[in-house]
Amino acid sequence: MKNLIFPFMFVAVLAGHIAFGQESSQPAPKQPSALDGTDSPEALREHVPVLPAVRAKYWIIDPAVGYGVKDFGNGVYALSDNGWQSAFLVTDAGVIVFAAPASYGKHIPEAIAKVTNKPIKMLVYSHI
Repeated sequence: MKNLIFPFMFVAVLAGHIAFGQESSQPAPKQPSALDGTDSPEALREHVPVLPAVRAKYWIIDPAVGYGVKDFGNGVYALSDNGWQSAFLVTDAGVIVFAAPASYGKHIPEAIAKVTNKPIKMLVYSHI
């Protein structure tokens, strides 16, 4: 057993020198990611496989606007582009919006205008 310790240590040290030598050579240039500068669901789908059971639950997205809207009743509506979600609540005093994703956030007022003429009174943005 003692006879194996020296060869094992030699191989470990040699492997460390080889790895160190590779690290000290010029680093590989960073490859641009499809997600650089975007958080779109399309870019994410290039990198993450979607299970068929999940794909079957995708919303029907209007390609003209890039999102879908569902009415859950009692003034509660949800929006999604099958990647991000947000919601809004129509009250007597106005509309409360929950989350405004970058992918379709600028279109939320248009979606609300299709449902009500009440003004947006508040945006609840729970995370950055």
